[in-house]
Amino acid sequence: MSWIFPVKAEKGHWNEVEKAGLWFRERLSVPAITLEEAKLILLAPFETGTITARDKREKPDTILAVQGGFRQRNLSSRSHEDKTSFLLAHKNERFFIVDPGHCCDPLNALHSSGRTDSHNTWSFQAEPDQEGGEGKVILQQQATEISHHSQKYSNRNRMVQQVGQLHVIRVDSADAYGDPIMKAERTWIAFMPHVLFIVDRVESRTPVKVQSHFLLNNRDNRLKVNVAAANRLVFRRNEAALKFILLDARSGEQDNPYRLRRDRCCKHDCGQPPTNHEGQDMAGDAPIFRYETEHYFPSHTMIYAIAMDEEPLIRGWHLNVLEDGSCFVEPPGKAGGFALQLDKEEWLLHNRGSGETYRIAANHVEKLQAPPVTPSDRTD
Repeated sequence: MSWIFPVKAEKGHWNEVEKAGLWFRERLSVPAITLEEAKLILLAPFETGTITARDKREKPDTILAVQGGFRQRNLSSRSHEDKTSFLLAHKNERFFIVDPGHCCDPLNALHSSGRTDSHNTWSFQAEPDQEGGEGKVILQQQATEISHHSQKYSNRNRMVQQVGQLHVIRVDSADAYGDPIMKAERTWIAFMPHVLFIVDRVESRTPVKVQSHFLLNNRDNRLKVNVAAANRLVFRRNEAALKFILLDARSGEQDNPYRLRRDRCCKHDCGQPPTNHEGQDMAGDAPIFRYETEHYFPSHTMIYAIAMDEEPLIRGWHLNVLEDGSCFVEPPGKAGGFALQLDKEEWLLHNRGSGETYRIAANHVEKLQAPPVTPSDRTD
């Protein structure tokens, strides 16, 4: 490589690459610009698959990143089963992490870290076979074919839209699973910077159980977990905290009970450090919280609510289901709140503080006007 880069390697391949990078940086670098000057939009989809949402450009309080729809990438190396996975950070603390990273080549964790059940997405359990054996576990399929035309294994990026402080992202990853999964849709409804609803809708040609995986960041052993109930979790990291509540799990009009299971995975902070570099073989802890539906059905809907704030204030947030069936998130001091109502393909989000109402349809969001409504008495 010396004929390309006027540098001399001292200790192998990685040193050569690093020196080449420094050579390029010194000769091709340009003055940095601010995020304002770059006119970075707050809700941005990229063809590589990432969709990012933040409450402000400079020093955001909340960042949501989704592995959403993308054009087929012409490679298969190192790809993860991470379609519809997401990252959520608040007050500079990463809580939900999109995946564990590649860890390090020598670790056995490298192989398990790419699996579906090591990401914030779903796997599915098919019904037992006729001999009574355990049903097949349906995972995302690895992309193994390189094609300029194939869209196989990609998400269906259905909606990415911002209206004021409201960010809505909807992605369907059914193609990543194949038959019998016909819909594997997740919708993130974020009213920045404190409130996030997650609505999962699954449809299958044959009955399945849904296994929902949520991967948390405890790489530095700073994560504190409080399991108030099976559906009510509180996570704290340093000065930030969030409440994570499974508000509803149903199949059609019928409730579908669920079980909470806990597992662990490895989490690397910096992807994969080169050999003999700081961080190699130092993957940290990543707790996994799994919700599994109790019964097999061809249709499933799960609704989660998240409230984020500074650690001393998190106790003042209340998340519950109101008498009219809407999912309600109330801030400290009962100062307004947000109520989400689901009605098939058209949903309504009410901002009880401002009186604004947003209609979330199949492929667009619009703001309506409605008078403030006093919420029903909360139950928690």
